[in-house]
Amino acid sequence: MSLELQLEEKRGQLAHIDLAISEIVKSVSVLDVINDPAFNAKAPTETTNNEPQNLTLYQLNAKLKDLENAESQLNELWIIKNLFKEVELALETAFNDSLDCDKDDLLSIVKNIEKLHKKTTRLSQSNLTISTSVKARYDTLLNDFGAHLEHVFHEFVPTNTRTEFFLKDSLEMTGKSLNFGEFADVVNLYEAINPSSKISGQLHSLKTDWEKSILEPLIAKRILLRLDSAEKTHTLSIRFIDSVPDFSTSAFLRSLQCFVHFVNAASLKSLKNHYATKISNGLADIISENIKNFTEDGESLTQELLHTLELFSSTGWTMPLRNIFMGHSDIRETLDGLHLNWITDKYIDLLRNIFASPQFESDLQYQSLVTKTIEIQPQVAPIPVASQIAPSKQTTEQPADNISEELEWDDNWGSDDEELERATKQSVHSDAWDDNWGESWSDDEDHPPKVLPQSTILTGPKLEAVEEMEEAKAHTESYSYAVSAIPEKITGVLLEFERETDGADPQILMDFIFALALASYPSVSLLFLLLNDLRSVKTQNASLADNAKIEWSHFCQSFSNDITKILQKAGLLDSSSESDDSDGEAGFASIAQIKNQLDGLMSSQLQSTNSHELKLFVLQVLNLINNIVLQKILRCDEITEYQSEEFTRYLEGLQVVEAEILAKFGEEPAVLATTNKIMQTKFLINNHLRSIMEYFYQGELYDFSTDELVSVIKSVFIPSELRENCLNEIVDVRSS
Repeated sequence: MSLELQLEEKRGQLAHIDLAISEIVKSVSVLDVINDPAFNAKAPTETTNNEPQNLTLYQLNAKLKDLENAESQLNELWIIKNLFKEVELALETAFNDSLDCDKDDLLSIVKNIEKLHKKTTRLSQSNLTISTSVKARYDTLLNDFGAHLEHVFHEFVPTNTRTEFFLKDSLEMTGKSLNFGEFADVVNLYEAINPSSKISGQLHSLKTDWEKSILEPLIAKRILLRLDSAEKTHTLSIRFIDSVPDFSTSAFLRSLQCFVHFVNAASLKSLKNHYATKISNGLADIISENIKNFTEDGESLTQELLHTLELFSSTGWTMPLRNIFMGHSDIRETLDGLHLNWITDKYIDLLRNIFASPQFESDLQYQSLVTKTIEIQPQVAPIPVASQIAPSKQTTEQPADNISEELEWDDNWGSDDEELERATKQSVHSDAWDDNWGESWSDDEDHPPKVLPQSTILTGPKLEAVEEMEEAKAHTESYSYAVSAIPEKITGVLLEFERETDGADPQILMDFIFALALASYPSVSLLFLLLNDLRSVKTQNASLADNAKIEWSHFCQSFSNDITKILQKAGLLDSSSESDDSDGEAGFASIAQIKNQLDGLMSSQLQSTNSHELKLFVLQVLNLINNIVLQKILRCDEITEYQSEEFTRYLEGLQVVEAEILAKFGEEPAVLATTNKIMQTKFLINNHLRSIMEYFYQGELYDFSTDELVSVIKSVFIPSELRENCLNEIVDVRSS
């Protein structure tokens, strides 16, 4: 069967059903429905179960609680009703035709409103229908009281004019009085209940209006003030100044006294606290700007100032300036100190503008090269003369101990190991015979080095004293470093400060400059611009350069500590290792790590901004590395043949790295103070005793102290008669 035929069949069935329903409806009458038992509701049977005598104890207890709740709600509503009447009556009495209340009356109203607030809030949380109307009545009462308070505010502060400001310190009524401070206290309590009140906003506007319209123009020397008081009403009149010459310090002090009296009339501590700092700073500025007037007018102007300060003290103002004056017996000294502080603050603002200016970054990038020439005084190299030496031995010239310039920051380098601490020094402690060896010279032009005096170098049965000294010739070196445009601006500010203060101590400015520079300049670990600029500021005060040097030394210390940690972890140099093959090739990993550290240092902008300063630091680091490695080798109790080879490889690997680094400065490894000792160490651990003794008699082991020389020979050679004879001979020669 098709779909259309099926639909047609269904439509026919539905039409038949509709017809049947229609016939049933026509056959049913209204009476049939009424008389149908199924539509008749059963009438409830009367019972006497609700009678108290028929209830259980539980049911009776529930009814009792219902009655108690109803009674409590009725009592609460009765209390609310009485509070409403009491507050409404109090408002009508206090604010009917004229104000007739004091602080106690207003506080009583606020207290009752606070009670109403708590009770209406609790009532609104119940399901009682009456709670809505009670809440509406409470809101109306609250707003009415707020309107009355706002009216009272305008009674205290009438409308001002452009040149006159009015204030009533109190409102007098029939036997009652309310001052402005008491009124403000009531307003604060009221607004704790009704935060939407606008009265506190009006009080704040009053505070701001007096500040903008009275105090600031007075400090700016645009107006003078006069105060008139009559019958609790104070009128502060403004007179505008057409020109600065019309302004005088004495007139300013009298005007300031008028403003203080006007604010005191309000009896508000918050107003005094708000204006105190601005008045103190403004008064300090006026005094500093007119310091000559205090000198010329003498006693009268000074007394006017003291009278003003005493007014602050007697009326409860917290004034920092007043404490300054009252803390010194010499008023002139105080004025001078105040004037100096004012000038200092002015120049601090100028310095701050240099660093905060949008031009600061461009000034920092605008770098110029400054060339500096220093004098290098070489160390005198003594020439020993052979005497009583076997014909096969010849005396050779002793090499000078080229020790680089020492920096203060490495005085306390080291580790927890006592011998590592010794290793950080530029030269190892030696006996009396070589006291004049290993001394460093300085290329600081402010501290020229001293030429070593002619002295006996070696004495004993096989060596004579030095008969002649090589003539030392000083030479100069020049280097350049980058300086930005900032030092010139800072120098200009400092010169102006020195001129205006007649050479006062600029230490506060120096500390401020360093703090700003530290926050604004790139780190000294990246480039030397901070160090160069602060050194380039032209001033007699050395604190800028000293602080910059300390900041650089912090980085130097950190970098040196990293190098020391790398060497401490080098297992190859661990004297406690008992195995010949303790680390294998891994023992040489520390050389690669050191190279990475030094390459990172050289790839920064440090070299381009001050290559000389970087060279000094690199020389110190390389000497530190060599000394630590040497001390680790020299403290070994026993050095096997395998260890000798490994130590030699390690030292040669270090020398390759050091040569690469020094080549970037155009220097040879011989510039290091420790290079000669490295070479001598390799000789000691790789040669026979006879060769060592021959080398010793040539004076080539002067870098080693007697104890070190004895120790390394004992660690390399097994006990024998030859070893003991050599050791005794070394001790005898060194001690003679």
